[in-house]
Amino acid sequence: MGNVLAEVKAARDAVVARNLIVQIGTQHRSEPYQIAVRDLVRSDVLGQVTKYEIEWNYHGPRWRGRPEVKMIREQDTDWRAWLMNKPHRPFDPQLYLNFVSTRSFPAASLTNG
Repeated sequence: MGNVLAEVKAARDAVVARNLIVQIGTQHRSEPYQIAVRDLVRSDVLGQVTKYEIEWNYHGPRWRGRPEVKMIREQDTDWRAWLMNKPHRPFDPQLYLNFVSTRSFPAASLTNG
C-alpha cells in the first residue's frame, strides 16, 4: 500500500473517518496455481502445515518499460494524488507504470506484493 508509514496511517485514518471499506490484496492471489496450493494445504495430505512463505520473482526486462508507457496520458491519471507526499515532478508515464523499479520508491518492491 505504501512505503512511508505516516502516509499509510493517514490513508487508514481517512478510511476510518469516513466509515469506508478498503480491500488491498496480493497480486496473483486468485491465479489457478495459488488456488491449487491452497486446496492442497487444506486437504491435509501434507499433514499439519505450520508455516508457509510466498516469494515472487520476475526475471523479465522491467528496465525496458512497458508498451502502455506510450499510451497513458497525464489527464488519464490523478498525478498529484498519485505522488502523495513525494516532491512534485512533471508527469512521468514510465514512473507511473513501473515505479517498483525506481529509486524514487525504494521500498516499493518490498511492499508491492
